[in-house]
Amino acid sequence: LNALYTEKPGSCPKPVGFGLCAEMCSGDSSCPNNHKCCSNGCGHVCIPIVFLMKFVRSQTAPNVEPLIIIYHVFV
Repeated sequence: LNALYTEKPGSCPKPVGFGLCAEMCSGDSSCPNNHKCCSNGCGHVCIPIVFLMKFVRSQTAPNVEPLIIIYHVFV
């Protein structure tokens, strides 16, 4: 039963305005592999996960290779 309600990593973006007032998903587990169930301002829809990379250079060791941070963004 717990497998049915598995939450995927990341968080949903804050809705801007109002979307379609329909429940197109009922939790992350009801969305395809690379999607997360998020509010659109009225209902809920599956939103694809996008992976972004951010390069961070150390302030204390500028000659060291930058650290790569990978994080989830939902669009």
